[in-house]
Amino acid sequence: MLSEAQIERYARHILLREVGGLGQERLLAASVRIEGLGPVGSWACTYLALAGVGAIELWDPRPVPAEGLLPLLPPDATGRRDEAIARRIPAHNPDVRATVGASGEAPIADEACLRVSGLASARLWAKAAGTEVAIGWSERPPCARCFPGVPPTPETAALAGSLAASRMLGRILFGDAAPGIVRIRDGAEEVLPPCDHR
Repeated sequence: MLSEAQIERYARHILLREVGGLGQERLLAASVRIEGLGPVGSWACTYLALAGVGAIELWDPRPVPAEGLLPLLPPDATGRRDEAIARRIPAHNPDVRATVGASGEAPIADEACLRVSGLASARLWAKAAGTEVAIGWSERPPCARCFPGVPPTPETAALAGSLAASRMLGRILFGDAAPGIVRIRDGAEEVLPPCDHR
């Protein structure tokens, strides 16, 4: 049952027919793990926290970069990325429990890997490179040959994080998750073929 403060906090979500009060309760009961807290993961974490996902487990032991990580960490932030972001989440939403998880299975890079607890086989990868975004459900992200590691622009990192959070919210609320990876380039979407470079 939502409290008065939660009804006020999530009023816009509750008014949406697709979400409503029951959907918001489902979000508050959900747990998501995010591995890779680069620019994309940081934005995805922000959107999931603002939506009211009840528990967010973070893993990225790399130090906070000197320039910080938008929108969560300012340039003067220090320490491990996962610990620093976990400390900042309650300022964005006091309903969210942010914790630092055990070491991840994936190598840490600036793409983000999101998983709903209990669905280990369903991994959402989101990656931004230059002005391109790749996002989708798969066990592995696009490889470096298919999707070169050009630093993302702030805009594409925010877009990839937003899309990752939106698709994760859809998975929690509706159970939908289209397989495969989609690349977005110059506003056009294309499905990436299976990678044969691994």
